[in-house]
Amino acid sequence: MSQITYSYSESSDSSELSSAAPDTASYQSLSPINHNFLPLACLIPSNRSARTAIDNTFREGSVYHSNFISHVNYRGCANTPCFELALGGLPEHSDLGWRIGRGSEDLENHGVDLLLATDDDSIARVHARFGWTVHQPNLLLIILNDQNKLCTINGRDFGKGCQCIPPENTILIGDCAFTLLFTHRKQAEEAYFQIELRNHVLRLQELRRKGDEQANKRAERKDSLKRHRKDLDADDDDDDDDDDNDDRRPKKSQDNRTTYTLPALGYS
Repeated sequence: MSQITYSYSESSDSSELSSAAPDTASYQSLSPINHNFLPLACLIPSNRSARTAIDNTFREGSVYHSNFISHVNYRGCANTPCFELALGGLPEHSDLGWRIGRGSEDLENHGVDLLLATDDDSIARVHARFGWTVHQPNLLLIILNDQNKLCTINGRDFGKGCQCIPPENTILIGDCAFTLLFTHRKQAEEAYFQIELRNHVLRLQELRRKGDEQANKRAERKDSLKRHRKDLDADDDDDDDDDDNDDRRPKKSQDNRTTYTLPALGYS
């Protein structure tokens, strides 16, 4: 059991953060990986659809997906399920971040880390991801689907690209509403976390640099193979031309008279 302090203001219709009203959220890690190490934020359901989706994932999902689910005492409601994001429990593809969606049975781990077990067709199988970009160290919500299925942050819809997640937020993915609560730390803890976060971003940059190098090498090998095949085809064409010229070249008959072979007509 670990204690993580959040700040929020009481509101009947929204989950808004406030520095004036601190409260304590109690987390119990359900996974063998160390989510309590360098926690970043938790994604808390703020409507029935989101809570039901997480509950279903916890009951029916795989061990991998349950690894990202914890429970928090939030706004007077004990054991509220939530998705936990932490540098100590990075997802399958740490360079992408935490992918969220309904999942696809054709993909490993259903193609997502934060599985929403719901029949809501407005949520793509791999809908979006929470992560960073090389040039933007703040946490972003980044669209992954190409089906024009939207995300909404604080009432603003977007279907392409990414949006920075502000400290006070309401996030809609399909009919599921969430509030992303960032972890509050003491000054020394925050300084250490920022160092680890910077190191994580640098690792992502290195992974992407290596990925770009490998992609460039594959492209170079592909171009080289195309050129080689083109040269082989050109050599074959030259050989065919030489054979045609041999057929049309004058030949000496046995009585030393020059004859011309006309292959198409069949006589000399």
